[in-house]
Amino acid sequence: PAAGNGIPGYYGSHFPQGPPVNATNPQLRDLEMDALNRIAAAIAETADMAKALPQVLEILGNTLGMRYATLALLNSSAGDISIDFGHGLTDEQVRRGHYHLGEGVVGKVAASGPAAIVPSIAACPDFLNKTGIRSQDASFICVPVILGKETLGTISVDGDCRPEEDLQDDARFLGVVAAMLGQAIKTRLLLRDSQET
Repeated sequence: PAAGNGIPGYYGSHFPQGPPVNATNPQLRDLEMDALNRIAAAIAETADMAKALPQVLEILGNTLGMRYATLALLNSSAGDISIDFGHGLTDEQVRRGHYHLGEGVVGKVAASGPAAIVPSIAACPDFLNKTGIRSQDASFICVPVILGKETLGTISVDGDCRPEEDLQDDARFLGVVAAMLGQAIKTRLLLRDSQET
């Protein structure tokens, strides 16, 4: 199926959607609430987002049972987006994660806004695997990070294939985290831009 961004094998969603944590599974609800508390603490404990954001990605990957989690930041003047931090990725794999706006799943989400839920990357030609981390099929979720009306970047996770219903729950939770991180990521962007000028 294709929806929203027109990505084959894709399901589109806008956020926020549903309760902030899983309301039907108490065990999962408690796990998500604990993760949100730890993410909030990681952001509050330091003004250095280069330290806090990798911790957040590790918490996300572990909470959702995903092998990889990445934060990509938008460079609107250049019209591209690049991975800034990656949980489970080497430095070289992070460097490979560079996309033009509208290119691949990450570039499309950054350009148009709706989250992307890809149950099978093998069935999604827009999944480019630029990092080279995937040699077999997997599920992939990418959500935009938006502050006000400004898109700042994307957060993505991927791991072993799982049912669409589970992915929808994961995407909802990921959207909540993206909303929490908006100001922290804006700070990171401002620091990056000041270092480049």
